[in-house]
Parts: sequence; C-alpha cells; structure tokens
Amino acid sequence: FGELPPQARSLLDGLRLRLASRPLRIVKLDATAEQVTVLFEANPPIEPIRIINLIQKDRNYRLAGQDKLSLKRHCPTLADRVAAVKDLLRQLKP
Repeated sequence: FGELPPQARSLLDGLRLRLASRPLRIVKLDATAEQVTVLFEANPPIEPIRIINLIQKDRNYRLAGQDKLSLKRHCPTLADRVAAVKDLLRQLKP
C-alpha cells in the first residue's frame, strides 16, 4: 500500500515514545525544535545520582524543578526530535 503518510508516522512515533517512557514513570513529554522536556511522577525509578552524573557530563541537560528534566538540543525535524527523546530515554534507563 506504500509508505505511511507523515501524520501516521508521527502518531506511531509518539505512541512508541509513550510506551518507552512508561517504565521511567514519565507523565509528560514535550519535544520542541529547541529542547526536550520530561515530567516525572513522584519517586521515579531512577537513581538521583544517575541524573546528577548526566547533568555534570553534558551541560545541555538541566533540572527544571524537582520533577522535570530538560535537554537543550536543536531538533528542526520530527525525526530529530524522536531521536533526541530516544537518546534521553536511553540515558535514563538503569
């Protein structure tokens, strides 16, 4: 039947990212052209030292409150945003 339309691809990418973020207890994920922000539930299953090491290793990561982490990265296309979110999730997984 051919390739998926961009809207369908976007929907599937979004659903895959939501499923991948569930084990980390991410309740909100926002990816714009300039940054990716994740909002965690209370007491996520991530060691705090892991987030601290991530922030110290890469200055593009920042805490935005006690339950929000942001990654400053230029992502002009949808594919770039999906890749940035996947990278962030990979960094946070235990």
